[in-house]
Amino acid sequence: MVAAARRVLAVGLRTVVEHLKVATAMTCWHTHMVPLFLQTADYMREVLGAALPDELEERVQARLAMQMFLQHGMSCTFVIHESALRLPVGGAEAHAGQLLHLMFMANRPNVRIRIVPAARGAHAGLAGPFTWLTFSRHQPLVWVETENSSLFVEADDAIEGYERVVRALDDSALDEDTSKALILRSYETLGARIS
Repeated sequence: MVAAARRVLAVGLRTVVEHLKVATAMTCWHTHMVPLFLQTADYMREVLGAALPDELEERVQARLAMQMFLQHGMSCTFVIHESALRLPVGGAEAHAGQLLHLMFMANRPNVRIRIVPAARGAHAGLAGPFTWLTFSRHQPLVWVETENSSLFVEADDAIEGYERVVRALDDSALDEDTSKALILRSYETLGARIS
């Protein structure tokens, strides 16, 4: 059972990497944790280890390697629910390190981070996290990652539905500067509790 899950994960990650190589833009939405492409190694270890602790370092290294695509100039927008900023993954130090990393990444020229505030209540992304990829030569596709598999959505009607969700989340999210300020406040609040 565990070996089969590992094979599915390995194939899924290879497929994602192939799509990332040719994508021109990416929009990631996450409801309750920091998206994979913005996670620190400590945060990632906690997330992955909580569910499947086998071969943890190999899986962490594979996912960290995927983050290299952010350095190739692909336009990246990350829409994250405020609850992801508050969830103490990995304890106070790892949590603080993750918030610092978000502030650092938010200053990259090709990265936009937008936060959907909890005060907004219900929003278009309640069905769950996904990654929207666009390409210069192909139709967009959506990657949905689950506990032990990946789903790639390509059907036109489904893509149109996800596009509506992306637009609605864009309307619900704070602008980039206000999002950065919220991340900074979360970090400062956590720092006050640590000291």
